[in-house]
Amino acid sequence: MSLTPVCPLVMNESSQPNLAFGAEWVCVAECDSTQDLCRQLLRKSHNNQLIVSERQLHGHGRRDRKWFHYPGAIAASLGLRYLELKNLESLPILLPLSLINVLQEYGVEAYIKWPNDIVVRHEIEEDSASLRPCSSELPLGAFRKVAGTLIDISSSKSSVELVIGVGLNWARSHKFPADLQAIAAHLNQNIDERYVFLARWTQILERRFDDAQSKHKFGEASAEYCERNIVMGRKVFARENNTFLGRVDGFECDGALRVQNLNHELQILRSGELHFDFLDSSGQKDYNKP
Repeated sequence: MSLTPVCPLVMNESSQPNLAFGAEWVCVAECDSTQDLCRQLLRKSHNNQLIVSERQLHGHGRRDRKWFHYPGAIAASLGLRYLELKNLESLPILLPLSLINVLQEYGVEAYIKWPNDIVVRHEIEEDSASLRPCSSELPLGAFRKVAGTLIDISSSKSSVELVIGVGLNWARSHKFPADLQAIAAHLNQNIDERYVFLARWTQILERRFDDAQSKHKFGEASAEYCERNIVMGRKVFARENNTFLGRVDGFECDGALRVQNLNHELQILRSGELHFDFLDSSGQKDYNKP
């Protein structure tokens, strides 16, 4: 594993973008996974840090799913040390909001696909142009994934270690593999802006954390999370047996899915293999009605 810094921007302290949380830059030429490396370095250091790798060999997401990384993409992990778990339960809501907020500053209208994907509208059909941007009447196929997040939390007697991974298809410098071309998209951003973007993201995330101390501010964040989430109002099915579970009614304060079944009963889903109704390429809707 190479730990050779490769980004002149972060080596030059006079022009180095300031990170929030008092974090330090750690830029490497190559690593297996920024998430794994960040976890290792955080245990050896008392400093918060942001790990950025130019090349990630074995990036992974939830359930160890492989994350495709290419030159010009962003692979980064933010390692934070806390004294307690207080307010960290809201991170699944605050993290995606912080990403779409900074993407808006770059002129990108992005949305959230529960539980941890950031997506953009791929195309707008003439008959759907009047629908709100993330309406449940739109097919999920109208969206493409541009980013993913991963949260790892571990605790000891003295502190809580939080590692937040983000991967973004930042620059259009590489073609996607055939199996990703129908579901992923590039953000088409300047490759030299990656580190400025990451610095700005940490600043917005820190502000989101501070605002979450207020019930009113967190209420506003929760409402924004619902408004920007493309699974809101959609039907939910268990992937294993295609069993209808209900319709998405909202989200808990920790980002868990709130689903209302046919008997108007609410159930809370925090994990599991789920899929949502959509219009397929032939225009067929609700292919598995309960």
